[in-house]
Amino acid sequence: FGMYNLSIYIPPGSSQSFTKTCTFDHDLMVYKLTRHTHQWGDDFDVWFSGRPKDGDHIWTSGHYEDVDYVFDEPVLMPAGSGFTFRCDFTNTESYPLQFGTNATDEMCILFGTWFRVDPNDAVGEQGCFGF
Repeated sequence: FGMYNLSIYIPPGSSQSFTKTCTFDHDLMVYKLTRHTHQWGDDFDVWFSGRPKDGDHIWTSGHYEDVDYVFDEPVLMPAGSGFTFRCDFTNTESYPLQFGTNATDEMCILFGTWFRVDPNDAVGEQGCFGF
């Protein structure tokens, strides 16, 4: 899955944080989370959202190259639950940073690897895009 926060805008010489919550529409088993920011990304925090672990902190990555978190065992994410993630940035450039696909832009994305609870479930693409 991919959970995208498109609201990034960081003025030159400033620090900003951006938080997004996304939920799943099917029961899933999640076993790995992957952070994606570019070089201006500082801390990246992830929490459970929704029952049964709402608000429990999962992981903090302190550097944009520290990208993966693997659960000790896959975690059941019931339909309606998901993750809240926050990306912290420090813009050391002379131009504003915003969400974009170039190396001179920034991103705030939580990727995850999942599988079906029941192999016969018809589960479509999961994730969210938004501001």
